[in-house]
Amino acid sequence: MANRIVRIYEGENDESTVIGFSRSARAATEDPRLMAFMNENNYVMQETESFPAGSWSSRHVEVRPPLTGEAVQAFGKLCLEIVDGNRNFVAVYDNRDSLPTEQNFGELVALG
Repeated sequence: MANRIVRIYEGENDESTVIGFSRSARAATEDPRLMAFMNENNYVMQETESFPAGSWSSRHVEVRPPLTGEAVQAFGKLCLEIVDGNRNFVAVYDNRDSLPTEQNFGELVALG
């Protein structure tokens, strides 16, 4: 059983957020529901090779403007729907304040 993890990281500057998807969650980046969420909330999302050193994610997308407040919570709930968790652990972590470690995975945004 693969754990499916989505992480929210700080962008390179204050104008973006980087979202990281684990290998088993990376297909979520192509889900039409994710694209619809981004469009409805006036976000622009694009794949990026620029991500925080120490990232545990396999695929990274940059989101402009940065996700904040209620959008983070709504994004977390959406990820639980999009990322197939029928037989798998699904979690969305906010790692904007600290990168994940084995002792601290980050602030839990959503769990399914």
